[in-house]
Amino acid sequence: MKITGVETCTLDISGEAGGHTFQRDHSVVLVRTDEGLTGLSRTGPANIPVIEALTSILLNQSPLDVERLWHAMYATTQSRGHPDSRLVGAIGALDIALWDLKGKALGQPVWRLLGGSRRRVPAYADGTIFERETADLVQRLADYRDQGFTQVKFHTLNNDPVEVLSEIAAVRAAVGDDTQLMVDAHRAWGPWTAATVAQECQKYNVYWLEEPVQWDDQVEGLAVVARAAPHLLVAGGEGERTLYAARDLVARGSVRVLQLDILGGGGYTAWRKYAAVAEAFHVKVAPHGASFPELNAHLVAAVPNGLTVSTCPACEPYQIWSRLYEQPLDVRDGWITLSDRPGLGLTLEEDFISHHQR
Repeated sequence: MKITGVETCTLDISGEAGGHTFQRDHSVVLVRTDEGLTGLSRTGPANIPVIEALTSILLNQSPLDVERLWHAMYATTQSRGHPDSRLVGAIGALDIALWDLKGKALGQPVWRLLGGSRRRVPAYADGTIFERETADLVQRLADYRDQGFTQVKFHTLNNDPVEVLSEIAAVRAAVGDDTQLMVDAHRAWGPWTAATVAQECQKYNVYWLEEPVQWDDQVEGLAVVARAAPHLLVAGGEGERTLYAARDLVARGSVRVLQLDILGGGGYTAWRKYAAVAEAFHVKVAPHGASFPELNAHLVAAVPNGLTVSTCPACEPYQIWSRLYEQPLDVRDGWITLSDRPGLGLTLEEDFISHHQR
């Protein structure tokens, strides 16, 4: 079996969610073969020119040789001097399509080929992107709890530690003590302020505090926070692109939950290595990407230190993962159950594609 071509299509999704109008583009990646099998993946439109540039590396190659092809694509980063986000993100998208092809060729689901730790994984409710008032935020997370989610996450709306802690207190009171509460701080503070916030978060039994430290001091800054607040999980790494960055985050005790993006981190081939490095330091993994739970779930189900998968119930129809496929991901009562269908187990809903294709 040989790869004969790579195709992409971009979908224009617009509408209303949470009382707000929106417009967002999503792109689908298809890797074709001479035996009629097609590998499926997703990406952002900005990555498409890079995917097109990488296609020549894949043509006439066996899609089963995922490790060799990943390294051939990654070698192109050396000529640029650094692996920018679009380049590694494009590699990640193509890598996932190759794993989908491999699963289809071998008649096995990707989660099993990657390691097969289990088929049922926890999911947390993410995506409070439209709520600007504390009362609306509290109501959204309480709704998540009522939908059966036992893990919920919200994103801080400002950098004021006092206001953030006030929001945390209000949310904790609304969702109860049995709900695991995650907080994404979006790299808001310096290490010492972040450490103080983290210590206060422990009073509200925050499960994890995500990316509390400013972008330019991630490794050592997060380590300061982790040491200051041992009773919560520091999560981070979503903006990193390499095995070496993942190594430093876990080896220096900076994170207890590693979160490189499932695409921006280089796809499944790269992520298997991140997960192994993390396991050696007793660190859990939860790939970033509420937009891609159908991709993240296979990785989390495959590895023994897979922790949970981000989903975004309130973001539909802003997101498309529940409408893009004939058999959408099975998310129920805070759990994702993966099927035995080969590859990713996904078939595109052609009517949806035709209606939204740009």
